[in-house]
Amino acid sequence: MALSLRLLDADLVATHGARCMDGSPGGLYLSPAASAANASRLVLYLEGGGECRTARACAAWASHSGSSSRWPARFASAQLAGSPMDPSARANPDFHDWARLVLPYCSADLHAGTRRDRSAPLGGWYFAGHRLLVGALAQLRRAWPRFAPTHVLVTGSSAGGIGALLHADFFGAHWPAAAVKVSPAAGYFYPGAPSQRDFAAARPTPDDDLAMLAEWRPYLHEGCAAATNRSRARCSSAHQVVRYVRTPLFVRENLFDPAKLANCGLDVRRKLGEGGLAYLRAWGEALAASLEGSLRRAGHGYFVPSCLAHASNLGFESAPAVRGVRLREAMRAWFFSSGGRTDLLERCGGLPCSNASGAAQYCPHLPTRECRQLCQLARRRRRVRNGLDAASPGRHVCLIHREAQPEVAAVTPAGGDEGIGEWRMATCHKEAARMAPHPNHRTLTHLFDDCILPSKRRDVRTRSSPLTR
Repeated sequence: MALSLRLLDADLVATHGARCMDGSPGGLYLSPAASAANASRLVLYLEGGGECRTARACAAWASHSGSSSRWPARFASAQLAGSPMDPSARANPDFHDWARLVLPYCSADLHAGTRRDRSAPLGGWYFAGHRLLVGALAQLRRAWPRFAPTHVLVTGSSAGGIGALLHADFFGAHWPAAAVKVSPAAGYFYPGAPSQRDFAAARPTPDDDLAMLAEWRPYLHEGCAAATNRSRARCSSAHQVVRYVRTPLFVRENLFDPAKLANCGLDVRRKLGEGGLAYLRAWGEALAASLEGSLRRAGHGYFVPSCLAHASNLGFESAPAVRGVRLREAMRAWFFSSGGRTDLLERCGGLPCSNASGAAQYCPHLPTRECRQLCQLARRRRRVRNGLDAASPGRHVCLIHREAQPEVAAVTPAGGDEGIGEWRMATCHKEAARMAPHPNHRTLTHLFDDCILPSKRRDVRTRSSPLTR
């Protein structure tokens, strides 16, 4: 069934301060369960979409997302494809027929703001993400007064993933009689790693440098707040918050997220020197240590491909297998406690890799704007022993862009290390056909012209990715 819009009643807007940036009422999208057997089971999704931290950035954000006045009457199901909200039984066999609730994002504050008044320093907008959430749950009670869920899965992507993680125990407390579990995607901001500048200087990064903006008056996870004397800086960090979360978590996260890396000073669209590669390795190690140190507890889990991507490969259909386990299988084992691995983290010699082909052999790549670097890597393959090359004889990858997010497509060289000019393009063309047409990426044929025809080389340029933080 379609997800239908319900704007908040005026008294709930006033009581809870549940306003979008421009003061318009918040709301939610609802769809009852598609089967009687699952009528008391709910999937709740927090929408993502970035944040703003300056008056200029907030004006731009508000112009396209800061008002409920432009929300459609029906939520586009295509946005939920491959997620636990997907109504397709084939793509989402475990949750497809549950009741569904979407919390649309109109506050630019990671679903965390608690302001009742406008912020003059940020341009006169409201930042009430947490209040919008509270108001939406109150509206849900009015819309479905007899609904008493027995099972609740809370999820969200990017900024929505951050909001889901910060509110994990809030949701657990809201439905104390239900089995509430939370699975954020691409919302692990940040893993306890320093910024690139501070890494190069061998010093820690102050917590406040990466914290939620004080001007939002952000909601803090109650357990973290109690343990840190309500430190906004410390309780902004996923690395800190997960230590205190009691509600079962299943974190879906790429080991190398370009949005988070960019916010910490590393632009992975550019060719990286030794310092950049060292920072990339340190980032992956910090994220792995944070997850393994905090979430190897009963009820928790994680699914972490060693990929260079933000959120687009963290759905049931798009996620690669990690240690031989598909995301759908891992999430089923976690949510239903049915047995099976739920602590799944992939390492590929310290740098990103891809097993998008489903084969046991992984595909090492270096983040770069130039395919020529991949050719150089291939030629060095037998002479370099850094853990990457040994992992993947015979396959290489190239970065492309889809919807302004870095993605990976695999190709197979026809010859050995020196046969770089003979590439079988079938895999690439198939992948390009699946993704095309889209104005934000060039065809793979053009990309590989840069690689195999250096005399006719074009400059590969990409557009900036939208950053969550």
